[in-house]
Amino acid sequence: AVIGFILFILSLLFGIFLKFILKKYFKEKVDENTEDTKSLLEYTIELSDFKQSNQLSYRDINWSNTLTLFVNGEKIEIDNPNPNELLAYYVRNTLGLTGTKLGCEEGGCGACSVVLTRPDGIVSVNSCLRPLCCNDGMSITTVEGIGSVKTGLSEEQKRLVANNGTQCGYCTPGWIANMHSLRESASLNGVDLSKREIEEYFD
Repeated sequence: AVIGFILFILSLLFGIFLKFILKKYFKEKVDENTEDTKSLLEYTIELSDFKQSNQLSYRDINWSNTLTLFVNGEKIEIDNPNPNELLAYYVRNTLGLTGTKLGCEEGGCGACSVVLTRPDGIVSVNSCLRPLCCNDGMSITTVEGIGSVKTGLSEEQKRLVANNGTQCGYCTPGWIANMHSLRESASLNGVDLSKREIEEYFD
C-alpha cells in the first residue's frame, strides 16, 4: 500500500511537471509563430506597396497579336503568327529568300545562319532553331540583304570569291552571314579584330 501511494505521488508530480514543460513550450511556439506572422504581414504590405509604386501589372501592358520585325530593311507585320514556326522556314517558304539554307537543322552546320540586330548588339543566329515569334522588334538580315551581284558584294563576299573560298557552296551563305555579323558588331563597338579572333569565331 505504501509503495502504491508513493508511485501515485510520483506520477502526480510527473504529470504536473510535464504539464508545466508543455505549457511553456507551446507558449514559446505561439509567440514565435506570432512574430513570424507579423513579419510576413509586414513583408506582404511592403511588397504590395512596392508593386503599386514600381511595377506594372499585366493589365498595364498593351498586348498585341501582331509580330513586327524587319527583314533586309523591310518592315513586316504578321498577325497571329504561328508560335511553332521557325525563322528559317518563314524566311525561305514565306518570303522566298532561299539563300538561307537548311542543312542539319540542329544548329551544327551553320548553313541557316542569318544576322540578327537587336537592342544589345549584332549577332549571327541559327534560324533553323530560332522561333519566328522571338524576333519581335528585331531586324533580320539574310545573305540576300548582305550583298549580291546586282546590288554589290559585301567585303566578306568579295574576299570569298577572290580566294576561291567556296567548296560545294551550300553552306557559303551561312559563312557570309556569320562573318558579316562579326564585322558589323566590331564596327559598331569600335573594335579591331585580329586574324586569330576571326578564325576562332568560325568555331
